[in-house]
Amino acid sequence: MDENGNGTRREDPALVARIAAGDREALRRVYEDHAERLLNLARRVLLDDDDARDLVQELFVSLPGRIAGFRGEAGLSTWLHRVATNDALMLLRSRRRRGELLKRFLFPFAGPAEEDDPTRERTLGELSDAVLGRFDPATRAMLWMADAEGIDLRTIALSLGVPEGTVKSRLSRAREKARRWLQEAGHGRLEELV
Repeated sequence: MDENGNGTRREDPALVARIAAGDREALRRVYEDHAERLLNLARRVLLDDDDARDLVQELFVSLPGRIAGFRGEAGLSTWLHRVATNDALMLLRSRRRRGELLKRFLFPFAGPAEEDDPTRERTLGELSDAVLGRFDPATRAMLWMADAEGIDLRTIALSLGVPEGTVKSRLSRAREKARRWLQEAGHGRLEELV
């Protein structure tokens, strides 16, 4: 990963080969470098901590067999984000679940915060859950990567397998919808959104 946490660095081909051969030390190294970010992404897409942990664990258990799909065109981090996102979306499709996402995304639109106000934090969390729960899982993943993780558009596009312009336009439309839904809710009529 580069200094911004983006998967733009080309990975050591020997490391990838060692993972493919089942080298536990190489797998541990990749796990330590990437597991936390993948877990955060999976949590935001799946909206369930246990499911997210299971998904990331299964990804790393299966990584030696799956690493053959890594072609080295992008960084390993980008490829792992794509695998985790695809796995999470497949899990959601199989369960036909919808839900909430990303409290951090909406906080900038909710107005100035009062210091140490747990009631306001809870209300903002409920509001953001209700608004973002209206988005499909792929959009939630895109919003999480861009707004919470700070991942650049190019890396998101590579992770999701779509053109960079598509990511940019979808993010713009999603943010505008979220702002509109927040305004419609009047920051106090949460029951209209749930």
